Amino acid sequence: MDDWIWPVLLGGLGAIFGSFIATIVVRWPEGRSVLHGRSACDGCGVVLAPRDLVPLVSALVARGKCRRCGAAIDPRHWQIEVMALLIGVAAGLVVPGPFGIAGAVFGWLLLTLGALDVVAFW
Repeated sequence: MDDWIWPVLLGGLGAIFGSFIATIVVRWPEGRSVLHGRSACDGCGVVLAPRDLVPLVSALVARGKCRRCGAAIDPRHWQIEVMALLIGVAAGLVVPGPFGIAGAVFGWLLLTLGALDVVAFW
């Protein structure tokens, strides 16, 4: 496998995992489940459609607002998604291959812990 594919692959996975990390960071401090329940607008409560759940792209297309009510989406979502993407790209550039995957996973775990610490002072 060519070395250029690793940053692209891990960056894409970073955006996907970043979306889940953001869900953890927003829901856990509030005592909500991260595995049960669908993602919904915090303003109007409408359940988000699959097109609204694409990491980073959905936030850009909707300009950071709910499509239905126009309420602002918590910026922590896209900020964490960007950080996770950058962690994946960096890991793929520094160490392409399986060790890069391990580095990215470790970075995503640290991102989760750090973001939870910032939000909830854990």
